[in-house]
Amino acid sequence: MNVTNDVTFTLLIVAGITVNLLEGLRLNLIVVIKKLCSMMDTCQLKQKLDELEVSSDAYSLDGTLSPDRMILFYDFKEWIVLYVDQEGERNNVKTFSSESEACAYLYNYYKLR
Repeated sequence: MNVTNDVTFTLLIVAGITVNLLEGLRLNLIVVIKKLCSMMDTCQLKQKLDELEVSSDAYSLDGTLSPDRMILFYDFKEWIVLYVDQEGERNNVKTFSSESEACAYLYNYYKLR
């Protein structure tokens, strides 16, 4: 191999590494975008529960503590999902650091039923 071929070969290797790095960054960016797009707020949750044909009597998204329903509300530092039974007792209390996580939990709760 002469010097020109060595330089060309080296440039091809560097170009290949650059392409691989960029491809990796592109894939990571796609994962981040998918996560952002999958984030849900209570308005979107309401639409998704309607699509699942979940009765609006089965849940509360505004924090109203009514019996025999799942409740989702924000308590100053965390999102809470719980079930209030017929006697008004709180059951199955789950806490979340984000609205999106709480909404996803409640959505999956009804989706899997």
